This record gives sequence, structure tokens and C-alpha cells, in this order.
Amino acid sequence: MTGAAGDQASGIVKTLLAGTSFLPFPDEKAALAALERKEIGAVYVIPADYVASGKITAYNASDSIFSEGKIAQVPLRRLLVKSLAGDAVPPDVVARILSPVDVTHLTKGKDGTWVVRGLAEIVRRVGVPLAFTVLLLISIMTSAGTMIQGVSEEKENRVIEVILSSIDARSLLLGKLLGLGATGLLQLSIWLTMALLPAVMLIAGLALSPVIVILCLAYFVLAFLLFGTLITGTGVIGTSAKDMQQYGMFWAIGAAIPMPFLEVILRDPNGTTARVLSYFPLSSAVTMMLRIGSGDVPWWEIPLTLLILVASVGIAIRFAARIFRTALLMYGKRPTVVEIFRWMRQA
Repeated sequence: MTGAAGDQASGIVKTLLAGTSFLPFPDEKAALAALERKEIGAVYVIPADYVASGKITAYNASDSIFSEGKIAQVPLRRLLVKSLAGDAVPPDVVARILSPVDVTHLTKGKDGTWVVRGLAEIVRRVGVPLAFTVLLLISIMTSAGTMIQGVSEEKENRVIEVILSSIDARSLLLGKLLGLGATGLLQLSIWLTMALLPAVMLIAGLALSPVIVILCLAYFVLAFLLFGTLITGTGVIGTSAKDMQQYGMFWAIGAAIPMPFLEVILRDPNGTTARVLSYFPLSSAVTMMLRIGSGDVPWWEIPLTLLILVASVGIAIRFAARIFRTALLMYGKRPTVVEIFRWMRQA
């Protein structure tokens, strides 16, 4: 039986921080009475035929997956193993039964030698790209919404017409992208700093690879500029703030394209699937960040994919500016696909 004082939340915290303690009771009735009084968190009844059947009845005060009874199942198994072993099995054998394996993972280095790849190495190589990937997806969703909201308000209030009388559409698009995008990123950075500071302190001792961090940062910035341009440029096609959100968020799906192939990319970073996704502009940044951390990517693919992203950003800005200029001055009418392509050619 696992004991904890106070309500359920404090009991869970106590169990996680201080460990699980087991208290004996004279009978099942007395244990259930203590459970009703919230003196303990769960009751385990071990019948007389437990050795033969292996069955135990558990009474949990809560059906939550984080209840004390659920958390205490692993310590309970350890207690039962030690009890069954008793004096018949040496303590070192009991310890090995409870922890049967401790695997040392070796991977082949660039010089051909086999080196240990521990948890710190995995976090250093894979953790950083995954963190940048998650940050990119979150920033696109949050910052893009901020950018579209700012543009939609100016369009609905007709303020945008005054602005376009003194500045060209391309400069306005870049200003919106850099200004509102930076605001959204700043807000996101504050939230993440507050939420991830404990985690950063835990991994502060890891020797993070500066090359991986710099490359991930480069892919992050280029991807944010690409998706920010596409989302802002096409978002203005809508006639209302709601329509703009729907048009703009369509591009956010592109950033998540590699996620269904995450296992394939990590398992075979130089395979066909990983390379195809690396050369496609919408999925290039996320895929390359994952590949850089999980395997030895041919050196020439890194400048090639960066060049693809730079070219994609330039092309996106060029055509998005044309759509941006015409769509900002249209009210009450949704353009057709044919009209949008005409803007891209003639505007």
C-alpha cells in the first residue's frame, strides 16, 4: 500500500520527489478505511495464493493515469521481487533481476573506430535539431497569425491605401515580415525561456556542437522568412480576417511535411526519402536539421539546400509582393486562381 498525506496533487508530488512507501495493515477493511480518510493513496491486496496466481487487487483513490496507485506500480514490482527472493537468492542476483541489462552503445566514428554513444551524445546531436524543428513549427503558427492579423486590420480600416501611396508593395511586405515577425518571435522567445529554463539548466553541461547549432539557426531563419513571406503574401487574398487566416495557414502545413517521415529520416538520413524532402523548399529546412543531427550528411548537400532556400525566399518575395499589392486594394471579392496567377505575371 502506498501512503501519502494531503490531497491527490500533493500526494503525487510527494510520490515523485520522495519515492513510494508501503505500509502494512492488519486486514483489507482497515486499509480501505485509511484510503477513505485519504491517509494513503492506494491499497494493494495480496491474496494467499499470490505465488501461484500472481494476481493482486488494487484500490485507487483516483482513476487518473497520474494517480499514486499508477505511479507506485513499478516500486511495488521491485518490492515483490525482493520479497519473493528473500534469503534464497543472493542480493547481487536480486539486483540483476531488477535491472537485467545495462547496454553500452557503440557507433562507428569518422576515423573508423567504435566510440561510445551515450545519452549526452544523443541529446547533443539529435536534441538540438529536434528543438529547432519544434521551435520553427511553433513560431510559424504563432508569428504568422500575428502578421496576418496586423495586415487584416489595416486592410479593413483602409489604412493600407495610405501606406501604399508612399511605399512600394515589396518594401511594405518586407517591413511587415521583419517587424511583425520579429514581434511574434520575441513573444515566443519569452514564453519558451520561461518554460524551458529548467531544462536548459539540466543540459547546460552538455558539449553542444557549435556547427550543428549554427547550421540549425541558418535553416531556421531561412525557413521562417520563406513561410512568413508565403503566409503574409497569400493571406491578404481573403476578404476578412477569418479568410486571411485560412489562406495563410495553408502554407504552415508545408513545414510539417517531414514529421510523418520522422522515423525514416532518423533511421536512414541519407536515404531517398530524406534527400527528396531536403530538396523540396517547404520541407527542406526541417529535414536538413534532422539529418544533420542524426547522420553524416554529404558536405555538398548543406550549401545546396541552403542555396535552394535562399532562392526560394527570393522567388517567394518577388511573387508575393505582386499578389500583396493587388490583393490589398481589393475589397468584397475573392479572386479566382486564374486571377491570382495573372497578378503574379502582370502586377
